[in-house]
Amino acid sequence: MDSKLALSEKSQFCQRLIEALEGVGYVSGATAFAREFNLRANGATVTVHGARKWLLGESFPTQEKLH
Repeated sequence: MDSKLALSEKSQFCQRLIEALEGVGYVSGATAFAREFNLRANGATVTVHGARKWLLGESFPTQEKLH
């Protein structure tokens, strides 16, 4: 079960991710985000389901994907 701290970190990551995406004019959904992420990823791809979870604050990426 997630602790309150882990939930807070996920929520904060979600907010920062959305703000960063909006800052560059990107306001689409998880499918488009996953596609764009994977175009730029160097081997560490994300599924649409994973991208959706990032955008909803349900999870955050691994260190490999953050790099």
